Amino acid sequence: MPKRVSKPVFVQLLLPYVGRFWFIYFCLALVLLAGIADGLLFTWFFQTITNAAVSGDESTVRTYFALGSILVIVMMTVQYMNMYLESLATSKVKTSLANDLFAHLIKLPTRYYTSHHSGDLVARMTQDVGQIGGAIGGNLLSLIRQPLWAAASFAYLVTIHPPLALIALMLGPLTAVLAHSFGRLMRRNGRHIQELTGKQTEYVNDSFAGHLVIRAFGLESDRSRGFRRQNDRLRGLQLKEGRLKAGLQAGSTGISIAAQIIVLGIGSLLIVRQELSIGELVAFISLTQGLIGPFSSMAGTWAGFQRSLAAAERIFQVMREPAAIQAPSAATDSAPALTDGIRYENVSFAYDTNRTILKHFDLYIPAGKTVAFVGPSGAGKSTVFNLTLGLYEVNAGMILIDGQRLGESADRKRNYLSLVPQETFLFSGSIRSNIALGRSGATDEDITQAAIAAEAHRFIMELPQGYETEVGERGIRLSGGQKQKISIARALLRNAPVLLLDEATSALDSESEASIQRALRTLMQNRTTLVIAHRLSTVLDVDLIVVMDQGRIAEMGNHLQLLEQGGLYASMFAIQYREYMKAPAVQDLV
Repeated sequence: MPKRVSKPVFVQLLLPYVGRFWFIYFCLALVLLAGIADGLLFTWFFQTITNAAVSGDESTVRTYFALGSILVIVMMTVQYMNMYLESLATSKVKTSLANDLFAHLIKLPTRYYTSHHSGDLVARMTQDVGQIGGAIGGNLLSLIRQPLWAAASFAYLVTIHPPLALIALMLGPLTAVLAHSFGRLMRRNGRHIQELTGKQTEYVNDSFAGHLVIRAFGLESDRSRGFRRQNDRLRGLQLKEGRLKAGLQAGSTGISIAAQIIVLGIGSLLIVRQELSIGELVAFISLTQGLIGPFSSMAGTWAGFQRSLAAAERIFQVMREPAAIQAPSAATDSAPALTDGIRYENVSFAYDTNRTILKHFDLYIPAGKTVAFVGPSGAGKSTVFNLTLGLYEVNAGMILIDGQRLGESADRKRNYLSLVPQETFLFSGSIRSNIALGRSGATDEDITQAAIAAEAHRFIMELPQGYETEVGERGIRLSGGQKQKISIARALLRNAPVLLLDEATSALDSESEASIQRALRTLMQNRTTLVIAHRLSTVLDVDLIVVMDQGRIAEMGNHLQLLEQGGLYASMFAIQYREYMKAPAVQDLV
């Protein structure tokens, strides 16, 4: 379970966002003081006009009636400015926070993403950022305004009748104690609500992304029941929150009404004794609400503030995660061709402490050569790619690209690399925008030439909107082969000196595979190419085959050399060859 963010750390992280827009908050402070002053003027107005009416002073009543109209206009202006500036400040801080959170999330190391569900991260980006408004907007300002209003009310009442003012004040702290007790419970409950909401988002994301599996295995009812169970738990927490709010509000309202009754009773006796005027009693009753009211209102405000703090804690748990050492910029111009190749020197790596994936891995790949990594599942092939891409840091040893250690000058290093993954990922948007990701600032002609080289141009032009065709979420509107061709076009546009191919033709039919293999051979000329091969027939002509087993290099050589050795590679090749010969299509030919 993630650690809670301590209050000092929370304040330290929150205040910079308020500070970015200090002028808006400064104007809010002025409006806040103006609102308090206007409230005291209204009390003085009620007191004076009431005394004038009781004494039969018609002229004074008429004069103060006109003054009251002015005070109403001032109050309306203050209320408008307060609401507008509050909305402006809240929206700016939330937008700034969301931008920073997304920028930080996108820089977090790959290890973080493998240990956190994307649905939970989406919930923090959307629901938690939306919920944080109370901590930097209305609730925060109310927590400042209400104590100041209570202090101003008490000061005014002291000028009228100090003993009665003290009596009215005595009941106020009871509400504060009540708010503190309920506030802790609400914050804890609010944190549980935010966490469960995140898990529910995860569940919904998984259900939508895996709808084909759900349909194929008839899991609709099971997934629906699972969602209802989570919804029932969430409803229980929300009902608990409602009960806490209701108890807090009932208790604070009861204290406020009791204070007003006490002031009314004692004030009436003072009027009988001619120690207090009727106008002063009106002012007392009005400001007793101003004195006790903030304590009462602060109860609800504090509850909302605690709920916002719970959301803020979840956000700052992410913000406190250390980002990757580098945050490379988008690819612009391609890096020059390698001169010193790629070196892996005594590299060891483990995704966790339980199992080491690579063990003292040493390999030199000369510039311009093509090297294929083969081996059983879990041998460490993909890990070599991940480390080469800089997605993880090595635990020991180093990786040198063109004589420079990977991890330094990340912008330059990342421009050396281009990747065609086995599982193609396309972003929502057009085909053009997905290919253009290969190089920032690429022209339409560059994009078209890359698509032609990847054998993608023809099928793209057959689509109704051509290159502007929307691919849908994760490219769902395209076939597997079409998506792979776009991925290859993206890599071609990148034009990097180092090419990483993870079984790049695995999703293509035989005809398409042949054409793409030709395009890839052209692309691989004068480039350093690393290939992960699952089908050994695709790497018969590479310069070097590295056979991996249990995180180590078991064998190295070309295809014929490895067959002559009669080791792991020869065994794997024989198995695949037998399976190929047993295929129905081959049997028909035989």
